Amino acid sequence: MTRVGRNEPCPCGSGKKYKRCCANAAPASVSASAGRDEIHDVDNALFEKMLRFAISVFGREWDPFEDFPCDINDADLDSPMMQLVGPWAVYENRFVVDNGTDDTTIAEMFCEARRTSLSAVERAWLEAQSRASISIWEVERVELGAGLHVHDLLTDERRFVAEVLASQEVTTRHAMLTRVVDTPSGGAVFC
Repeated sequence: MTRVGRNEPCPCGSGKKYKRCCANAAPASVSASAGRDEIHDVDNALFEKMLRFAISVFGREWDPFEDFPCDINDADLDSPMMQLVGPWAVYENRFVVDNGTDDTTIAEMFCEARRTSLSAVERAWLEAQSRASISIWEVERVELGAGLHVHDLLTDERRFVAEVLASQEVTTRHAMLTRVVDTPSGGAVFC
């Protein structure tokens, strides 16, 4: 992680020195990130449940990753490849089931099958995830210690993502291949 010197230009792109811009900005954002940590925990737990669900429904031959260098049966859920391809496999990879009439995703099948056992938080998160898709997001502005103002280069949408660590590691004009999900409680997170 690169630290910005007090007399260096601020990474937010304002043109001001760091000490006169974002150096003192948003120390309270750390507490705001606690809710985002919780939603990431919900997301990770649901992702693992959906992978197990898919294998239970389709068997070990279910492998949406066959064209990618990762194996669903030996998946390291923290690997960069699984973090990229995994959400696509459960939230976006549409396929046909039941006599060729249903176009669905693992997440949609999981929601239908587990509708009564999902908590309100889990249902709300799955609905939020279903509205997001992987895209190329460019950083327009950095609020050091708080988050990033990002722009979807494919859809022209804009979001503020409260992401303290990312705000210390990236600068304007960086582009990321990611999913930006609007949280049920407001705000947005990288997934």
